[in-house]
Amino acid sequence: MSGLLVKGMSGRKTIAAVIVVVGLLAALFIPNLIWAGRTSLQIVNTSPWPLEGIEIEFQGGRETLENLPAGDKATILLPVKGETEMTLRYRITPGAGAQMQERGCDAGYIEAGLYYVTAEIDKLGAAVCRVEIASPDRLLIFEMF
Repeated sequence: MSGLLVKGMSGRKTIAAVIVVVGLLAALFIPNLIWAGRTSLQIVNTSPWPLEGIEIEFQGGRETLENLPAGDKATILLPVKGETEMTLRYRITPGAGAQMQERGCDAGYIEAGLYYVTAEIDKLGAAVCRVEIASPDRLLIFEMF
């Protein structure tokens, strides 16, 4: 029989390791529980110009963002209650010497906590809204970054 040396973790180190792992899992999943009960809008600006005066309108409320730089994205949790229509509006100046224009998209029908909306601003500054049914396998942390 060969002499194998087996070292285990001490009781305190084991408890500390378990606490760290549980803490990391909680940091990933607790925001998801909050997100799961809310309707979210992710705005992805792939245009070369910043968006200004962003407004999101829905029945019973309105949310605003001052601006969104070119190539950036933002995720907003909307305080939607019940069933509603959602509209996104923003101002953009598409090119040097161009006039500022108001643009946007209509997401259409959404329900509180059941839908995620993505508004993608394309290379020309036009928006397309897509609505997806909420899915528990999507992690909020990956949607934010």
